Amino acid sequence: MRRNSGWTALLALLAVLALSMTAGAQAPPAQPADPKPFQEIGRRIPRLPMPSVKPKSLAAWLAANPNAVILDLRTAEAFRGQHLPGAVNLPLEALPARYAELPMDRPYLLVDEDGTGTLLAGSYLKRKGHRDTVRLFGGMDAWRQHESRKRK
Repeated sequence: MRRNSGWTALLALLAVLALSMTAGAQAPPAQPADPKPFQEIGRRIPRLPMPSVKPKSLAAWLAANPNAVILDLRTAEAFRGQHLPGAVNLPLEALPARYAELPMDRPYLLVDEDGTGTLLAGSYLKRKGHRDTVRLFGGMDAWRQHESRKRK
């Protein structure tokens, strides 16, 4: 009897595994309830090389590009807290819906909190035809550190 109960348990386990694999294969992939549009697009955008400007070189870059648009990709709340002078706020999640509003004939400096989101946004904008696009290396974090060192 012991042998039979062992085989029965093994067969039951195999049946459970087989049923769960079949159910998993038929189930659609899990999706977030409210996906952010840029996250969806971001998975499909190949990353392109993105030049950057370090905070210590920012003033010189802005002087060389007087008609540049400083595009702050952070949330409106973070933007209200602190931003570069003259910056325009366009949250990263809104970029796919609003990129057509951006003039094609101006250079862009992309800014985020730590410099990571600007890589994706820059690749996106370059694929949409905005060729003169750079990012602030290290984002606002690096800029704040640079500014605090200047004051000391």
